[in-house]
Amino acid sequence: MKKEQQLLHKVMRNFEGMQKIEVFDLLHKIEVLLFYAKSPLEIGHLEKLIASDIEDDADVDPFQFTLLPNGNFCEFAGSNDWIHVYKEVKRGFSSWNPFATYCFKTKYAPLELLKLTKKT
Repeated sequence: MKKEQQLLHKVMRNFEGMQKIEVFDLLHKIEVLLFYAKSPLEIGHLEKLIASDIEDDADVDPFQFTLLPNGNFCEFAGSNDWIHVYKEVKRGFSSWNPFATYCFKTKYAPLELLKLTKKT
């Protein structure tokens, strides 16, 4: 635990003088970079990822389908450069419901499937 604290102090010294929002933005970019990086991390590969614009040439979800926690599948409904929208394929008694459920994934959180509502 002592080593982790020392490492955290060393990293946090680099953020000194920055606004919190700038640090959050930087940490988010690091998170996206780590999502697309292969493990174990290699500086050459990371530099190539940073040089190439991840956001332009990487697809949100190359498979274009997903499975919801309730067991239903979602089919690809549409997309633009940074978001994919999915429509739930209902089965059983819920298939009689006239209202469709939509979900989405973004390029910045490609593993997270969120329900599309008025609040999002």
